[in-house]
Parts: sequence; structure tokens; C-alpha cells
Amino acid sequence: MLNERIAAAARVHRTLSGLPETDCVARRPGHCSTHLDATAPSIVLPPRRGLGSEALDVVLARRRSVHRFAGPLAVAELSDVLGHACGAQQRRLTRAGGEHVFMTAPSAGGLASIDVCVVDLAGSAVPAGVYRYERIRHELNLFRAAPRVPEFAALLTQPEFVQFTTTLVILVARMDRTMGKYPLRHYRTLHVDAGVVAQNLYLASTAVGTGCCAIAGFHDDAMAELLGTPESAFPVLVVALGRV
Repeated sequence: MLNERIAAAARVHRTLSGLPETDCVARRPGHCSTHLDATAPSIVLPPRRGLGSEALDVVLARRRSVHRFAGPLAVAELSDVLGHACGAQQRRLTRAGGEHVFMTAPSAGGLASIDVCVVDLAGSAVPAGVYRYERIRHELNLFRAAPRVPEFAALLTQPEFVQFTTTLVILVARMDRTMGKYPLRHYRTLHVDAGVVAQNLYLASTAVGTGCCAIAGFHDDAMAELLGTPESAFPVLVVALGRV
């Protein structure tokens, strides 16, 4: 039943995205596979710092989409943005005696519905590569080498974004983690969960004095191939990060 539900949602997604039909339960190798390579290098990010003293209404008023950056982020700035936008918030014991970690970006049912991937094309914040952000441990897990800048630019319908920054976040929706609990219509909620993360990225970037811009225009299959996502997941949004 779960595979049938995921396959149906994948067909809807491919139809809406103008993509050809494919085997909607086949898996591509990559970071979303069940067994992540435990030997892959990890980078423990520095502790996130405070967001500054500005009130929320001031941050909301200053929030903008930045299209031309002064340069890519340093590792401390990347840590601040990721930690505040989608990192761990607090831990609480469950009735079963386990532990549940609340995130700064809420999601439907508290499920890990959105994977956060970080691409550093030039080794500015961290060594060049494609990483998965481990939100609880606040670290980056490398899962493939960085593509060349022209190769990544070709994945975007507006390739000029990589002229001004080489630090990007890609949000990946995980149907396999959510549709065991929710019906097919939850496909829509995955986009809401991604939107919450995106808004947090905007607000955190603004508060710490950096900038970002959401990029919805990209070639779906090529981006999924870069990330190695299975057919039970799909990239939702790219967010460029940089200094202003």
C-alpha cells in the first residue's frame, strides 16, 4: 500500500513538472538510500551564534530576495543560518520513554519530511562537495564530489546565480518518510513543509546579516540525479546563500 501511494504521488509530481513517466518505485543510488555510507566524511559545524538584537518585525521588514551577492558564506555564517533555520530546537521525552527532537522548522506530524542538502561549489564555507545537513548533530555529511560550476549552473533555469555565490541549499521532499502516516493528499503538505524551511532560511539569513534567494527554476531530473534521490523523494527548492 505504501509503495502504491508513493508511486501515485510520484506520477502526480512528474505530470505537474512536465516529466516523462518512469518506474515510480525504482531507486537511484545516493544519499537518500536506506544505508548511508558510514565512512563518508563529516564536518561538525561550529555552534550557531545568536541572531542579533533586532526585533522580529524589523527582520521581517528587511527581508529581501538577494540576487547579487558580495560573495559566498564562511563556515560560521553557514552554521548560523542552517542551525537557526532548520536545526535542532529542543528535546523532550516521549510517553514510550524515548526522545523526540523538535526542530526550528516544524513539519506535519513532526516527521523528517525535508532533507536539507548543501552544495559548496568552490570550497568557500566547507571543502567543495555535496552534503546532507544532519540537523540533530549539526554537521554536514559528504556524499559526493562537487560538480564544476558550469555543470551546476546548467541545472538552473537562471544560471547567473552561481556568478555571485557558490553556496547553495537544496530542499528535498521525502514521500517515503511521510506517506506511511498520511494519505496521498499529503503530497501537497510536503511543499508546505519545504516552504517553512525556506522562510526560516530567509529570516535567519537576514537576522545574521547575510542574504538568500529561493530558486524554483531548475531541471528536476538532472537535480535529482546530482543528489542521488530515489523516486520516493524529489527536490523542491534551491536556495542560494551569500554575503551582502
